[in-house]
Amino acid sequence: MPRNPLAHPLFWPVAWRVALMLLVGLGGVVLAERRRLGQLGGSTLFLRVRTWAWIAPVFVLAVFTGGVVVFLLAAVIALQGVAEYAHLIELERRYLAPLAAWSIVGLLVAALARRYFLFLPLGFFLLISLTPIVSGQTRGAHRQVNGAIFGDLIESFVKRDFAVKDAGAVLAGFGGVLDRVDSLLIALPLGYYALIVADNLAGR
Repeated sequence: MPRNPLAHPLFWPVAWRVALMLLVGLGGVVLAERRRLGQLGGSTLFLRVRTWAWIAPVFVLAVFTGGVVVFLLAAVIALQGVAEYAHLIELERRYLAPLAAWSIVGLLVAALARRYFLFLPLGFFLLISLTPIVSGQTRGAHRQVNGAIFGDLIESFVKRDFAVKDAGAVLAGFGGVLDRVDSLLIALPLGYYALIVADNLAGR
């Protein structure tokens, strides 16, 4: 259930530390760009600090509020990432819908039925593989089925292949959501399975 974030004993200490880090970051940018202060607004470093200035409060409030607020934030990030990825590799609409839907299903399973989380990759593979069969459109399906399953793990290779610098432009100074979370796409699953293995070993 959602909570009042301001009532949490750790909220203000965390908020002040985040604000301090942002101020330090802004100070660092001003020092680094002191010879071009008139053009500071176009500096990549300044754009990144400005982007963090609204990302950080949103995340802090969401974390301390919890419940449906965290879920909605995760859903927005997931759908934005899917949209960027689909645009990057020109994913066909018939594959985009299952990909977007499955990202929300994954969040629901993680929140409400974690014991079934390990079945998500298999279910997703079956869903995407059946898409060309059900639609009757098999031309180019091998290419679409492969960006859909493995492409999110090798975003950098995909961007090089399509000769683009960023996956999107929603985060000024950074690019898109995928450009911020691409490393987590590998680290999180590996960390999750490592915890499962460690828990099973500890239980023996």
